[in-house]
Amino acid sequence: MSQSRTPRLDLPPVIEDALADEPPTEDPGRDVDGRGKGQGWWFETRGVEACRRWGYPEIAARQTIWGQEIDILAVDRRRHADDKPRYPQLLIECRDHEDGKVTPRVVWRTITLAQTAGCRPAVMHTHPLTRPAREICQRWGVVVIPLRDVLHADDVPQHAARYHRDYHDHPVSRKPNDDWPEILYKRRGPRREGPRYPRY
Repeated sequence: MSQSRTPRLDLPPVIEDALADEPPTEDPGRDVDGRGKGQGWWFETRGVEACRRWGYPEIAARQTIWGQEIDILAVDRRRHADDKPRYPQLLIECRDHEDGKVTPRVVWRTITLAQTAGCRPAVMHTHPLTRPAREICQRWGVVVIPLRDVLHADDVPQHAARYHRDYHDHPVSRKPNDDWPEILYKRRGPRREGPRYPRY
């Protein structure tokens, strides 16, 4: 997606400085500045570059919500624009750890903060998700963004597109006594309809 204007950025100096460098086209390995333990700004910088490429006019990194740090926020408040990105507001968790997989704990935290902020939750990652984490992403409509999409995709990937149908745009069809308590079903005559969830 092409970007029509320079985005408004709210970034820490370490990411601002890194943006001046030529963005990589492939994973350079672990031996680069910003990928050491407790750093993380190499991957966050790649995420900011991706959000710029996807057309977000407002991007912030390393913000806090009620004392919880957010890696990246990308927002498009424009009501009428031909080049709007797929999701108006993204809250992105960046996971570039040297070992281990993305676990349900990471995904649940991202969902909770995104719901609080009224954003679509997203996880950018360089390591695989565990199977339970993938299933959570499927049901809660989390955008799953692997490194190749961070570096190359022209638009924000469809949320959890590789794993499930679109839970956001269509009501979830469920049978009684399936995953939802009976009390949550909407009753319309003899028909029962599952709730629409999530709401971002």
